[in-house]
Amino acid sequence: MLRRIGATFAVLLMTAGVGLVVTAPADAAHAGLEARSVLPYHGHYLGRDGHDRSVRFYFDGHAISNVTVNGHLIVSSAPVSGATVHHRCDPHTRKCVRGHWASDTEFFGIWNDPNQGHESHFTAYVYAH
Repeated sequence: MLRRIGATFAVLLMTAGVGLVVTAPADAAHAGLEARSVLPYHGHYLGRDGHDRSVRFYFDGHAISNVTVNGHLIVSSAPVSGATVHHRCDPHTRKCVRGHWASDTEFFGIWNDPNQGHESHFTAYVYAH
């Protein structure tokens, strides 16, 4: 009798586990863009900040480099972790940058001058790779 109860309980547990496995991929498929990994394109990016200034940089797969605003160097290099640039300040220009890729070709970022206490949001897109 105990074996039958135990076997029935085991079957119920396995059925519940299979049900969870079946519904998890369906939930992930409906999660939208959040479920998709971002793989940033290597290459040159060009965009505009909130004050309509030109923002440019190059991404080599490991770091963004030569971040310029209206042709002025802001940050010479900032490492990339996955699809994110963590807050990085350049020791020579004393300006900083941070941001992330929203898609494979679109970067949302912020550059700032800590001495002046302001920051400027920008969006840049790959234009040559």
